[in-house]
Amino acid sequence: HRRCQRIDGTDVEVERGPTVLALRRQSLVELDHRGARVGFLAAALAQPAAAASEEIRAAFRRPLPPEQRERLTDAVAPLLDRPVAVRSSATAEDLPEASFAGQQDTFLDVLGLDAALTAVVECWSSLWTERAIAYRARNAVDHAAVALAVVVQEMVAAEASGVMFTADPLTGHRGRTVVDAVFGLGEKLVSGQVTPDHFEVETATGRILERHHQGQRPTLSDAQLTALVAVGARVADHFGGRQDLEWTRVGDDLRLVQTRPITSLYPLPEGAPADSLWFSFGAFQGMLEPIHPLGQDALRQMAVGGASLFGARLDYRTLSFLHLSLIHISEPTRRTPISYAVFC
Repeated sequence: HRRCQRIDGTDVEVERGPTVLALRRQSLVELDHRGARVGFLAAALAQPAAAASEEIRAAFRRPLPPEQRERLTDAVAPLLDRPVAVRSSATAEDLPEASFAGQQDTFLDVLGLDAALTAVVECWSSLWTERAIAYRARNAVDHAAVALAVVVQEMVAAEASGVMFTADPLTGHRGRTVVDAVFGLGEKLVSGQVTPDHFEVETATGRILERHHQGQRPTLSDAQLTALVAVGARVADHFGGRQDLEWTRVGDDLRLVQTRPITSLYPLPEGAPADSLWFSFGAFQGMLEPIHPLGQDALRQMAVGGASLFGARLDYRTLSFLHLSLIHISEPTRRTPISYAVFC
């Protein structure tokens, strides 16, 4: 009896469950769903983060209004004949220059209606932990711009779980998929309790490039790993960008728990050749300002000038084996523009 949903337009299965509240209550001055007065949050946030968090979370923990309790019960009741996971998903989790992932609460193996509703409220209020408030303030993220949804999902009796990146998050290599895996639930992995098995795969061919497992046997066979990488590639293609996925395995059955964009990859200009090598020349030289045309011309001449040491006279404009271009990109999230150099 399978209880899964599919990502539209794909054959990829995602563990079933309702979004019990996609918080459209983004305004700091409302919190009307918890019966708090207008302006409550703004006043609370004038205090230090610890005091603000304590006051705001206490307001969330008041008894649910009857109509809201009924609405939440209708949403989650179909799953409550078995253990469920109650998960937070905040809009401020995925930003290019700040990582909010893991700051909000998630509860596993929740049983019964009362426990599920309590977990939902705790997830809501975890948007206002001391850590989350302080981190947003430090990274100049507007508290009024954040919102949080709670997702309730059927628990899976996972034989193995893990994370998968459809690009190498350390090197930025877009042609590799990186998988970390542990036996059982993935909570041990994301909390850092165990060292995971580690796999790196060439996405286009499925060729396994690296394999490191911690125990007597690996968490994924070669066939299971290849199938998982193929799922990741389809999801990345569907969403139009590299993905950070959480997954589980029961036998040979692979299911996705969640996916989010990888926002830490170094940006590439549109139309970049697939066989090119990119690096930030400005960062390499310690120059964080844009490179002006005169400087660009000088760098182009220097790129081929070394040949004169061997008696050759070259013109970069006529060489088919060397092309150097400097491309200026201004990102809305950066204060300083980026200059790129490409050799191909």
